[in-house]
Amino acid sequence: MGKYKGLMFKVATSVIVFSSFAMILVIYISLRRDIKENDRNGAVVINIRNVEEESSIITELATDMIKEETAIGEIKTKDFTYSFNPKAFTKGMILLDEESIMNMRIEDKISHMTLEEKVGQMFFVGVDGISGVKGTLNVDDKFKEKLHDFPVGGVIIFGKNISSEDQLKKLNADLMAEGALKNIPLFIGIDEEGGSITRISSKEGFDDIKNVGDMKNIGNSGDLHNSYDAAVYIADYLKEYNINLDFAPVADINSNPKNPIIGDRAFGSDPKEVSDMVEAFRKGLNDEGVASCIKHFPGHGDTETDSHKGIAVSNRTLDELKENEFVPYYRAIENDVDMIMVAHICVPKVTGDQTPASLSKTVVTDILRNELGYDGVVITDAMDMKAITDYYGQGEAARLAVDAGCDFILESQVCGEAYNTVLGAVYAGEISEERIDQSVRRILRLKYKYNKEVFE
Repeated sequence: MGKYKGLMFKVATSVIVFSSFAMILVIYISLRRDIKENDRNGAVVINIRNVEEESSIITELATDMIKEETAIGEIKTKDFTYSFNPKAFTKGMILLDEESIMNMRIEDKISHMTLEEKVGQMFFVGVDGISGVKGTLNVDDKFKEKLHDFPVGGVIIFGKNISSEDQLKKLNADLMAEGALKNIPLFIGIDEEGGSITRISSKEGFDDIKNVGDMKNIGNSGDLHNSYDAAVYIADYLKEYNINLDFAPVADINSNPKNPIIGDRAFGSDPKEVSDMVEAFRKGLNDEGVASCIKHFPGHGDTETDSHKGIAVSNRTLDELKENEFVPYYRAIENDVDMIMVAHICVPKVTGDQTPASLSKTVVTDILRNELGYDGVVITDAMDMKAITDYYGQGEAARLAVDAGCDFILESQVCGEAYNTVLGAVYAGEISEERIDQSVRRILRLKYKYNKEVFE
C-alpha cells in the first residue's frame, strides 16, 4: 500500500506542477492582446489572431520553452500549428518537437527582415551579376558594398570565376562571410553534374579532381551504387571548396534522339530507371551535406531546341508527361527533394499557349505544386537564356516567374532590373508581401535543413 501511496503522490505532484505551469502560461498569455486561450482535450492551445504580432509572441514564448525544454499544448498561428510532443509527460514536461522549433526560428528571421531583404532572398545570382565585372575572381570592397546593397539568397559559380583551388576556396569563404544576412546563410551553387557539364573537374589546375563521367554511362551500368558514389565524390570536393548546393542531377528522360542539350547528361530513356538513378544521386549529395536541385521540370528530354539558344517546345500532353517525364519527380517529391528547377520550355498542349514553363502558373502552381504536391523550393533556369530574353524583358520575366509560383529567380548576369521590378510590384500592391513571404519561408526552411546551428 505504501508503494501505491508513493506512486499516487508522485503522479499528483506531477499533475500539480504541470497544472501550475499551464496556469502561469495561461495567465501570462491572457495579458497579451489578440491571444485567446482554449482548453482542448486537456491541452492549452494558444491562438494568435493578429499576424503582425505573431512573430514577436511566438519568439517570446518559444525562447523560454526551448531554453527550459518545456512547452504545453500548441501555438496556432495563421500559417502554422506549433505542436509539442507529449512523450516526456512522465518527466513532468512536454518537449518541443523539431519541426516546431524550425518554424519558430524561421518566422523570427522573417519578422526581422525588411521587404528589400526578403525580395533579395529570392534571387540566385552569378558572381559577375553582382560585381558587374566579367570573370570576377575575388570579393573586394566594391563587391562587398554591392552584396550588402543587394542581399541575394544565393550565388552561382561559373568556370570563369575559377582560377585555382586556393582562389576558389577564398572566393566562396568570402562570399559566405559577406553574404550571410542576419545570420541567414548564403547558398553557393554550381553546375557540377559530371561528364560534359562540370565547372571544377574539367578545370585546369584541379588535377586531383576526376570527372565522374556522363550520367548516360552510369545509367547504362544499371548499378545504383555507381550513381550514389558519383554524387558522394562530387559532394566531397564541393564541400572542400565551400559550395553547398549542386544543380544536379538531371532528371530528364532522354526520349528524343534529336535533342541537342540533354543527351549524355540524362541517365537514360526509361522513366523508372532514370527515377531510380536520380534518387540515388540525390541521396548521395544530401548524405554528404550538399543540397541538390533536380532539373529540368516539366521535362527537357523530348524537345529539339536548346533553350539557351531559343524557344524549346515539348508537344507532350499532360497525360503523356505524367507517364514519362514526371516519373522521376514523383519519386523525388516523395523523398522531399531540396529543390526543383523549372525549364524555359513550352508545353502548349498543357498550357494552351507558348508561355515558358518557368513563367507559367499552370505549370508551377497548378501542376507542380498542387497536382504533384511539391511544397519545396522551385527555381527558374537561368533567365539570360534566349528562350526568355528573345521574348521578355528582364524585369517582366522575373515578375511573371514570381506570379507563376517560383521561389528563386536564377540570374547569372546583371539582375538589378529584375530585382527592382519585383520589389516595385510589391510596393504597388501588384504582388502581395504574403506571396513573397511564402517563397522566403521555403528558402529559409531549406537553409535551416543544412545550417541549423546558424539559426539558433
